[in-house]
Amino acid sequence: GREYIDYCIKFCIEHKIDVFFPKYRLKDISKYRKEFEEIGVKVLLAASDEIINLVENKGSFYEACREHKIIDIPEYKIIKGLDEFETHYYKMKENNNCLCFKPVISEGGLDFRVINDNELIHPNISLSKAKLLMENHYKKREIMLMEYLDGIEYSIDCLAYKGELLVAIPRKKIGWKRILENNSTLIEIAKRITRVFDFSYVFNIQVIYKNGVPMLLEVNPRMSGGLGTSCLSGVNFPYCALELLLEGKTNFPEVKYGVTVDTNENNNTFDINPTQ
Repeated sequence: GREYIDYCIKFCIEHKIDVFFPKYRLKDISKYRKEFEEIGVKVLLAASDEIINLVENKGSFYEACREHKIIDIPEYKIIKGLDEFETHYYKMKENNNCLCFKPVISEGGLDFRVINDNELIHPNISLSKAKLLMENHYKKREIMLMEYLDGIEYSIDCLAYKGELLVAIPRKKIGWKRILENNSTLIEIAKRITRVFDFSYVFNIQVIYKNGVPMLLEVNPRMSGGLGTSCLSGVNFPYCALELLLEGKTNFPEVKYGVTVDTNENNNTFDINPTQ
């Protein structure tokens, strides 16, 4: 942690950086944000040190959302090691067709796995391999064993300032297609999350529907990988966030919902509002 901070500070000094938009190691950067301020660098972080620490621990953040009655939470259990995995896997399997797991503390979805032999479900892992992973890799590291949600997924890019949501763009995901949808239910959830956790600037909320009800996957207190697609709404999220950080105010045109984007598997070509 400290080594990375030293690298960032040195880079900022050498390259005369005025504003730092971090994406990785947010907990470390938040902890040492005063050191950046001391060299004249403003750091764009979506929340306080306390909230960033809370969000990083997915189990604690789930419980905070449940306590504030912000959004429905999937069935889950925090476990570690093979014994706890076997105990809770078979209990949860009684009420769920499929289960999945991810580390309680992690960045991105690289360690997320669906316990299923069906290779059409990605990223899948067999039960036997999952048990080996629990025995060897997660003996002491906590994971969230969860029900697998296979409904429609949305990624909600949010622009906010001091606990007030300014705009939210729910991106509906259907295969490689993305639709910018004016979904009042999801926008209201974004408002509540923003208010309760006092978010500012840019952050992202991920949900999946179950039986018509949006269920929380996670909140990322940073710019999402798909933010560029949401900018097709007419809202320049990075620039607006920069204005909010430097001036405390911003403006953007009327939001264009309904934009549809088709990308290919490598995410390097796309069609906006395809005819089919």
